[in-house]
Amino acid sequence: MPSRLRSRRTVVPLLAAVALLAIVPACRHESRPGNDTSVRIQWLDQAQFAGLYVANAKGYFQAQKLTVSIEPGGPDVSPVLLVASGSNDFGVSPATDIIQARSNGVPVVAIATIFQKNPVVFFAKQSKNIKTPKDFVGHTVGLKYGMEIEYYYRVMMKNAGVDTSQVKEVPIKVDMPRFFSDEVEVWSGYSLNEPLAAEERNIPVQEIFCGDWGVPAVGDTVFTTEKLVRDHPAKVTAFLRGAIQGWTYAIEHADEAVADTLKVNPNLDRDHQTRMFKATVDLIQAGSVPVGSFDIPKWNRMYKMMLESGLLKTPVEIDRTYDNSFIEKIHAAQP
Repeated sequence: MPSRLRSRRTVVPLLAAVALLAIVPACRHESRPGNDTSVRIQWLDQAQFAGLYVANAKGYFQAQKLTVSIEPGGPDVSPVLLVASGSNDFGVSPATDIIQARSNGVPVVAIATIFQKNPVVFFAKQSKNIKTPKDFVGHTVGLKYGMEIEYYYRVMMKNAGVDTSQVKEVPIKVDMPRFFSDEVEVWSGYSLNEPLAAEERNIPVQEIFCGDWGVPAVGDTVFTTEKLVRDHPAKVTAFLRGAIQGWTYAIEHADEAVADTLKVNPNLDRDHQTRMFKATVDLIQAGSVPVGSFDIPKWNRMYKMMLESGLLKTPVEIDRTYDNSFIEKIHAAQP
């Protein structure tokens, strides 16, 4: 299966991660010796994470006196588990993962929001004239059950006033032949991946973002542990400053960002990565806030949505799921 068609979402259940964490003593998490540190991304190396590659390539991490290892994730990799257990100092995951982890007693904390807009999207061939959730009625909609996509779909359809009994919902995986053959007319996925795969086959699509229909979710966040925040705040600041510099440069120099991504993985397709990076920038710049900033009201609405939709089983102290002091200090110090 080509990597471009894979979902960016990790599939290791957080409950399983919590069970595994019970095996790992909490004291294991110590900051790495010297200036070494590592960040675990939630998927394979690709332009979605270009800001981190740029930070290494342009020396932004080194200027902070850090040697940073960027370690790929994958379908059976949980950045939350690896960071919480001490295998990595930092991680990148959807914001919902951080809140779910906290509800399961895992002491991770978000320190920056990279994607101001959530990439969850539903899309159909433009020839189908399906432009809104109400247009799903009478059509076949593919859902990835048990993932946050399903919950966002339920909230979106409720907000749009659609009776889902009039929609034919079917389970889907990642491969898209059923979409191409019209067996499934509306596909669910992430704006960074599946819609691009369709367009690269010269199939123009109409995208329907959940966020445009009242689903208050943000996307990729940078996170670490409460222990690292408490015991090594200078390292947290240094890492985050380098990462934000990397993302800021990447956004302004797209060709270099893609080139630095290909240096990490030369087997990637340049055209696909260029499209992916453009889609990534659209998610980062979906707002007027500086890169990495928190939209606290939106974060709180996301938490409420998770509770009401059943995506979150146990309430949490939501203001302990994030620490925006680092990103605020970094932006305040910029000229």
